[in-house]
Amino acid sequence: MGITEIIQAAIALILAVLAGLGIPFAHKYIAPWLDAKTEADEARMLETVTQKAIYAAEEAARTGNIPKSGKYKYASDIIRSSGFDLSAETMAATINSEVYKQFTQYKDTEENITWSDEFVDAKGDNPCEGNNPCGGDENEPA
Repeated sequence: MGITEIIQAAIALILAVLAGLGIPFAHKYIAPWLDAKTEADEARMLETVTQKAIYAAEEAARTGNIPKSGKYKYASDIIRSSGFDLSAETMAATINSEVYKQFTQYKDTEENITWSDEFVDAKGDNPCEGNNPCGGDENEPA
């Protein structure tokens, strides 16, 4: 057995040990980091898609392409068609959060703002109808 075979065997042994140590290390430290990075990227993508969906719905309603009462459904359809499978509650929270940001970004005062009068909650109901105006207490006069 020559020196070349001994060096090759030593290199193979070192690589095998490093691979054996590297897999648990990667599983413990690198995989969670990649998962967190992927989740953060997905959250940013959802925010971007939601912004564009709301802009599109507002513009479609403004130009008469959809009824004003259809803005929520129009925006949620865009979000779903972009690959986000959200529950009704999460969809409502996502859209209403972004609407609030868009309508308050240039305001100095905080107001209870919902998406025009067409606000729809997760159940598809409009809490602004009836004796309970949006943001108000049922016992307060309208």
